Amino acid sequence: MCRRSLVFLAAALALGACAGPTIPDGQGRGLLSHDRAPATDGPTYARPTWQAGDRLVYLRGNALRMTLLVEVDDTGYRLVQQATGEVQVLDRDFGDVTLLAAPLGKRPAAPEVVIAPPDARYHWPLWLGKRWSCHFLRKAPGVPPLPLLVTYQVDAIETITVPAGTFETLRVTRRANVTADGSYMERVTLSWYAPSLGVEVRRLEDSTLTELTEVHRQQ
Repeated sequence: MCRRSLVFLAAALALGACAGPTIPDGQGRGLLSHDRAPATDGPTYARPTWQAGDRLVYLRGNALRMTLLVEVDDTGYRLVQQATGEVQVLDRDFGDVTLLAAPLGKRPAAPEVVIAPPDARYHWPLWLGKRWSCHFLRKAPGVPPLPLLVTYQVDAIETITVPAGTFETLRVTRRANVTADGSYMERVTLSWYAPSLGVEVRRLEDSTLTELTEVHRQQ
C-alpha cells in the first residue's frame, strides 16, 4: 500500500473513531388542536417578546441556582446557562426545539436532545380555560425517537409569591403521554406564567420546584 493510501486510511479511521451517535430522522404531527376563542368574557394575554441580554435567575430544588442569558436570532431564542454552557433553544412562540450540552467554558457543537416539531408549550393568546395539544418526537443521539402526545390547559389564575416577588399568574397544566407500544406512566407538570414579566415564575416537574429569584429585562 502506498504512503498516500496509508494517510487516507488513517484519517478515515480517526474520523470513524471520533464520530458519535447521530440524531435519528423523523418528526411528529405537530399542533393537533386548540381552542379558537374564550368561552366567556375575560382578559386574554398576547405573546411576549424577549430581548437579547435579558437575564433570568432561577432556583431549582432549593439548591441549584441557574442564571440564563437570553440570545435572539431569526428563528427564536436561546437560553444560555452561564454556569455550564448548556443551551435551550426555543422558537418564537417559546416552544422547546433543542437542548445542547457543552463542557464548562465552551459553546455547544451538537444537540443532546431535539424536539421535532417543537413542543408547543404555549399557544397564543392565552386565557383562563384555554386548551391545546401537540404531538412530537423527542430525539436523542443513538436511541429510538420517543413519540409524545401532550395536552395543555390554562386551568387557574393565581397570585403567587416567589423569591423574585409577587405576581398574578396563569397556571398551566401539562399532561404528557408516550404514544408507543409498552407501559408508560402519564407525566404531569405545572407551570405558573406571569404575563407582567412574560416568563414562567414557577415550575413543578418530577416533584422538583423551580422558582424565579431575579429577572433583568432590557426594557
